[in-house]
Amino acid sequence: MTLHSGPAYSDGNVSIGSPDTDVLHRVPKASDAVEAFDAWLAEALVRDDIYYFSILYSQRPVCQVFLHDMDLASGESLIGYHLFESQLRGRGIGANALRLLQQFGIDATTLRKLVTITSRDNTASQAIARKCRFTFAGAPREDPVNGIVFEWRVPRASDGGS
Repeated sequence: MTLHSGPAYSDGNVSIGSPDTDVLHRVPKASDAVEAFDAWLAEALVRDDIYYFSILYSQRPVCQVFLHDMDLASGESLIGYHLFESQLRGRGIGANALRLLQQFGIDATTLRKLVTITSRDNTASQAIARKCRFTFAGAPREDPVNGIVFEWRVPRASDGGS
């Protein structure tokens, strides 16, 4: 099980931290978020290559963000994020949460690259990736017609990073 259990990372009224699964199951979710939430939380409970956080907005769980398909040998991980309630979109919650996940990647992992895959029509997810300095990397092999890949190189002292 790889649910975050360490200190929370916070930026204003957005934080990422330890998920309380009982509370998360009671959080209202838009219909398009329910399936993604259930699937990723269930997978995080049994897979070692997922590292899962709850995203809190004003101390209320509203999203999930996680590393998945982590490959420590290559230093790469995919990331995922979902906002549970559509009315919360446009408030910067997703971008702040992704920045906090990036900080966690710097502070607590040996990962060298984070990758996100989104659909061509998901402009909100693309905007979040760009706000967080992810760069366009092409099309995913799984769906080269409809998908877009963004990546972010984790700055490391050994690479001349901070």
